[in-house]
Amino acid sequence: MPLNSTGTQPVGLQELEDNAASRYTLQARYALIRDDRIRCCVRNCHRWLAKRRRGPSDPNTFCPDHGISVSASPTYVYEDYRHNFIIDVPTLERVKRLKVESWRLGNERSEDALSWNVFVGLAGLNGLGSAFQSLTGIEVDAEPELYLWGVKIPNEEPRVWANLEEARLALKEGARWPTEPDIILRVPGRALVLAEAKFGSRNGTMLGNEERFGDVAEFLERYPCVEAKVDPLKRAWIAEQPPGQVLQQLVRNVIFAQRLAEEGESQFVVNLVRATEEREVGERLAAHLAADSPVCFRRCTWEGLFLLPLLSREDAKPLRHYLENKANRLAKAFEAFNLGSIRENAP
Repeated sequence: MPLNSTGTQPVGLQELEDNAASRYTLQARYALIRDDRIRCCVRNCHRWLAKRRRGPSDPNTFCPDHGISVSASPTYVYEDYRHNFIIDVPTLERVKRLKVESWRLGNERSEDALSWNVFVGLAGLNGLGSAFQSLTGIEVDAEPELYLWGVKIPNEEPRVWANLEEARLALKEGARWPTEPDIILRVPGRALVLAEAKFGSRNGTMLGNEERFGDVAEFLERYPCVEAKVDPLKRAWIAEQPPGQVLQQLVRNVIFAQRLAEEGESQFVVNLVRATEEREVGERLAAHLAADSPVCFRRCTWEGLFLLPLLSREDAKPLRHYLENKANRLAKAFEAFNLGSIRENAP
């Protein structure tokens, strides 16, 4: 698929006020917040805005010049979510109608926006095979299929992957909270990858999810293994754990990986995180998995993907700029590496 760049970029490090991340407190020197007002975070913008509250959106909270609303957390959200995307917005608009949860797409900290920009960007660069190898260690000849939120990309008439719909139906998941894998890469007949993407947030546990899943025992009953196949989970161990220890998001990905894989396809679940986060998730999830689990788990980092040699190409410049300029809580999003210098020394 072609790299259909929008030609624009979301607000990032180059556009932010100096030290913006530390200036949204009343005690800060040159504070960008007052008792009743908050200032736009864009450099040299002098708009003082209404503070954002819970409930219906107030148009007075959005900067009329930059279209963002700022909160003291600190972070920002776009009034028009499309400004948070750098690639193939027309396709995004069609896919969004099928997405279970779409109200956070305009957020600076949206892992969905990051996933779209990175993986649709890689698809446009014919780089999904390289990403697949980075995530699994498996070298492939053809470009993998890409599914975001269960929808194949690209597709002139987006629809939820039939295998996913069948799995949801078999598990009797309701329409309110169906499992929606963040990213799926598939090489038919070879391997299937389900990636749980994180961007500054923790992996979800059972704690606080009792309304959705019930207790741990009910959760395990809701997500059985495929009949007549090896159970990937160590269910007796999981059943004895307190809710805060059960990694329900990753466990559901494991169950769905087994159900979505077709004959002959190796099954992978990947936790895609920033290099500084979730360092112990491999050990934590290993305790959930049976010794002979057919599903392989890997912790991978966004930074690892950014080191792919193809990102040094001229046609990768929009994606490269996005990654190097990306902010999270108004600070540098990917601090673990100096991406530019490492890329220059990459083989």
